[in-house]
Amino acid sequence: MTDTAAVRQTPRIYRAVTTTPWAIAPAKLAEIGEFIAMRSRGVALDKAEVQFALDGRPRPERGGDRRPYRLIDGVAIIPLYGVILPRANLLIEFSGGTSTQLFSQAVEQAVADEEVETIVLDVDSPGGSVVGVQ
Repeated sequence: MTDTAAVRQTPRIYRAVTTTPWAIAPAKLAEIGEFIAMRSRGVALDKAEVQFALDGRPRPERGGDRRPYRLIDGVAIIPLYGVILPRANLLIEFSGGTSTQLFSQAVEQAVADEEVETIVLDVDSPGGSVVGVQ
């Protein structure tokens, strides 16, 4: 997506953010609003800056292991970092946060993994959208 296209989409994104029910720390929701306002002015941040703004920290590297969790001595450590959003898989990959869909898949994969004896959720999140969360 070009910067011009992103700026054109900003009003639609802003409406979606401001009309969605949230269970989130007010300061984090204000940061999201500031980020959208910056994009509407044409300001672009690189992937690391956006990810840090949403997550508050970089994601740990897992090397060649493609599991959506770290596995240490039979313990699956599943990250739940940053803003939580439904069906935001591509957005989350670029900007950080947690997709409820990908998080659910990670839990299901850990449950089915014969090497996993215990599951630990590593949570560092201000909350997120309540859409689709039961």
